[in-house]
Amino acid sequence: MSKSGFSKADNRRAIMALAVVAMFLATMGVSNVNAASPISIKAENGTDFDIMKGGDITATLTLKSQDDRFKKMDIFLEVNWPSDEKTWDTSLSNVNFDPLLNSQVTLTKEGSVTVKLTITCGSNCDVGDTNTVEVTGKSDPQFRGGPGVSGSTPGINGCGSSDCLTDTTPASGSSNITNTITITLTARTGYSHTLDCDSEHNDGDANLYQGNTYRLPYVLANTGWNTDNYRFEASVQVGPGLILRNG
Repeated sequence: MSKSGFSKADNRRAIMALAVVAMFLATMGVSNVNAASPISIKAENGTDFDIMKGGDITATLTLKSQDDRFKKMDIFLEVNWPSDEKTWDTSLSNVNFDPLLNSQVTLTKEGSVTVKLTITCGSNCDVGDTNTVEVTGKSDPQFRGGPGVSGSTPGINGCGSSDCLTDTTPASGSSNITNTITITLTARTGYSHTLDCDSEHNDGDANLYQGNTYRLPYVLANTGWNTDNYRFEASVQVGPGLILRNG
């Protein structure tokens, strides 16, 4: 009886131990999944743009922090083109159009900041192309080391990290992901047109007689994006195969 009792007890202990290990591993797996960031990104001037061939557009983005624990939060901004074949030139800057160092900005507790995303329609951009670019942020509490900073309690003694003693991980390596802003672009040409003229006048042929008035229909189409003004000049020239006839 004692042998059987001990065997059953040992089995129960082994099962409980395995269950604890499984729960621990499951918790570790969940903790490694990307977490939502307390930073949100908003497109202030829209997400659909017409861009001129050889020109650029600037999207204004506002980053806002909902975090009230850490003194400062670093945000790394990642610009991604879903279509690798249509990667256009981009740059990130502040409101004064000074380039962002390492594509990164810093937010204070519950603070906000404005970022400019400039996109250029250059050599990889052709008239009529449509393209999409995505902007996503990765946030990380700022490491604040140095004299007077001790312990590992967030927000205590100037600590801006969950581990002020050893945490030197950059925001670009963070798994705290913000929302994604998707911007759609259509490439245009500023000034372009087509002109088609009929080969026959209103009398049904191409013969012109002196003293008579003729009408030659034509179609002028503005194929550019900007508003154009046109001035017309017409002249009649006698070339090979043309004959001026007396009426």
